[in-house]
Parts: sequence; structure tokens; C-alpha cells
Amino acid sequence: ISKTDLLSEAELEEMMRWSEDPYALEESIDAKLTGMNRSMSQEMMEIIGRIGMDFDPLPVSSANNEGFADLYSKLMLTFTDGGKFTP
Repeated sequence: ISKTDLLSEAELEEMMRWSEDPYALEESIDAKLTGMNRSMSQEMMEIIGRIGMDFDPLPVSSANNEGFADLYSKLMLTFTDGGKFTP
């Protein structure tokens, strides 16, 4: 999740909760979206659920450098199997 410095603490907590509880995401979609945006979001949520994708969001902000150490660690685990990256 980028630009977290623009979010309130409550908004960020809600977004983090979506990855843990699909029903929380569904409730937010129903409450906050209408029309085509709601339909597309509901369909994307169903597809993600069907294919079993799992998300672990990382909040980051370049304005206050928040979260970049966690992002770097996650990238190293993903691309180097935990080893140090050397160009």
C-alpha cells in the first residue's frame, strides 16, 4: 500500500484488515462503492478468492520512509531466497 502518509490510521487499519478478512473487504465494497465500480470490485474479489491468491500488504510511504525496510526484506526473500542481493 503506497502513500500511506495520506491515509488516516483508521483507513490504513481497515485496508490491512481486508487482507485478513475477506468479509471485511466485501462489506467495504458494498458500503462505499456503487454501480460499475461495485460490480467490478465484487467480481475481482470473487476471482481472487477462487484462485486462492493470498495477500500480505506492506504499507509504505516515501514521504516519511515508513515501511521500506520491510519492503526490502520481503523483496530479498522473494527474489534471492533470503540471501543478500548483489548486482
